[in-house]
Amino acid sequence: MKQLIFLVILALTVASCKKDDPSEGFELQYLLNLEIPAGLNPIQAHFWELYDIPTNFVNQADLANVPTTEVQRIHSNFLNLNLRNPASADFKWIERMYLYINTDSLPQAEIGYLEFVPNNVENQLTLIPSQTDLKDYLSGDNFDLIVEIQPLITSPLTTSNSLDLTFFAHTTE
Repeated sequence: MKQLIFLVILALTVASCKKDDPSEGFELQYLLNLEIPAGLNPIQAHFWELYDIPTNFVNQADLANVPTTEVQRIHSNFLNLNLRNPASADFKWIERMYLYINTDSLPQAEIGYLEFVPNNVENQLTLIPSQTDLKDYLSGDNFDLIVEIQPLITSPLTTSNSLDLTFFAHTTE
């Protein structure tokens, strides 16, 4: 009987989890380039700022047939750092990574993080999305992105990377 109750509770828990329904909003996707130089010192964190990234909020809302006034909130959905070059490199030298967003009129807000990079990481880091409401940041014309990396050891190679960022704009609460 206890097993049956446990299975029912487990089934209800899993069934109540829902993904972002495309009919309840739309995605904002960005693919950005980031060069990370060799020789980064592990004693301190290192920062890169990418300025004036167009949000394309109005265009993406139009493509999804969603009036911009119906967007209730926007949150981080998928955040990846992908190593493109050289093919022999990896991210094993990174200890922690954080992504922040800001605009000229709004303070910096965290959009994702990875506190402990696994030892077996290769050429892709998937960050944990923060649950910060980013509507005010991404519904304007432009935003700035700040990348913070704390090396575990000195970075061995200069690498070409891409940041793959996906946000979801919700039209329902």
